[in-house]
Amino acid sequence: EALLGAIYIDQGLPAVSTLVQRLFADVLDEAATKGAALDWKTSLQELTARLSLGAVAYRVVHDGPDHEKRFTAYVELGGQRYGSGAGRSKKDAEQHAAEQAWQELSALRGTTD
Repeated sequence: EALLGAIYIDQGLPAVSTLVQRLFADVLDEAATKGAALDWKTSLQELTARLSLGAVAYRVVHDGPDHEKRFTAYVELGGQRYGSGAGRSKKDAEQHAAEQAWQELSALRGTTD
């Protein structure tokens, strides 16, 4: 933040804008896909609400020893499974499942916003 302020004072807004776009291009591209939350679960919730598809449910199973658990999550919507994902935590597995479900629903509905 301080660095951006210093560049703004020294070189103006165009220089800061160029730097921010270069440094954060990946995050900005991701934000355009996921929305303001930058979170697949929230993005999926927004998509299902916009399309009036009902409540999203997550089912999570795990296996492996306590020190090396592996979680697998499934997204269910209207009794149908739309996505699955795996991760070392329940949260990661749910995020991956939500991303896959978002992709599947977007493809089915012909929307990417």
